[in-house]
Amino acid sequence: MINNISLQPLRNGAYIQFLTDTLHIVSKNNAEALNVSAKLSATDEIEKLFKINHSSLVTAKIENLERRRDDATTRISLHVQSLTYSADTHSKT
Repeated sequence: MINNISLQPLRNGAYIQFLTDTLHIVSKNNAEALNVSAKLSATDEIEKLFKINHSSLVTAKIENLERRRDDATTRISLHVQSLTYSADTHSKT
């Protein structure tokens, strides 16, 4: 059980984790009975400020290039496979 905690030395990830855990505990109990319902509504804004966007700006471009590469590889493979079938019966003896 936590009696007190100093939030100042916590890094962003630890602070968000502590906040999330605390909100989980409060949501299991009655927020109005705990007299924290006003503070509970402000946590969404705090979470948006501290959340780090891990997506890259080039991810969509890389995914598109990978899809084009995979399609090209598949098409080349199918073309080579189609060349092994021939209607010319005289070429093989």
